[in-house]
Amino acid sequence: MVIFQKTWISLGFFVAVAISAAAQGQIETPPKRQAFTFPAEMQALTKGLADVGIDIIYGPNSVPAPEGISEEAKKAWVNLPQLPLPVEGPIKLAAIRALSTLGEDAVFDKFKTAFSMEDREINGITTLWITPPELKHKNKVMIFVHGGAWVVNSRKTQLPLQMAVASSLGVKVVSCLLYTSPSPRDRG
Repeated sequence: MVIFQKTWISLGFFVAVAISAAAQGQIETPPKRQAFTFPAEMQALTKGLADVGIDIIYGPNSVPAPEGISEEAKKAWVNLPQLPLPVEGPIKLAAIRALSTLGEDAVFDKFKTAFSMEDREINGITTLWITPPELKHKNKVMIFVHGGAWVVNSRKTQLPLQMAVASSLGVKVVSCLLYTSPSPRDRG
């Protein structure tokens, strides 16, 4: 009974803090975007998004660059696509996944010749083992768990980052999926 009471007191404290923070304007809900901007060169690739009702604008990024980033980063920001996440409904999600797959496959094809890559299954989880050209630490491995909220992206999504880590540290990188039933595209 004492543990039960302490749990409710703790929960009440966290709710009070959250209400207080919201009342002080410290917690904001980001505005829901009505349209998403992509570079004009991506018009053919993003046709599938427009076909399912996701509003696309082609041209410079309509979202202002964050404060404090370098001038070089601001120039890159202008051409940064705005991927519409979260999306509502399975049809729009499928269109986002299809666009992500195009990019992932292009990156994977570009880098797979420079690094040794091997699929391995560990306890039902498909992993991608990336070995840099120069392996400095044979007995060390970095485990990389990608983002995507179990909804989008694959273990290939952040391949350039994983390869940069593998190269700079001179270690193998194991890229993991966060679920046990990978889609066929993750078998790469």
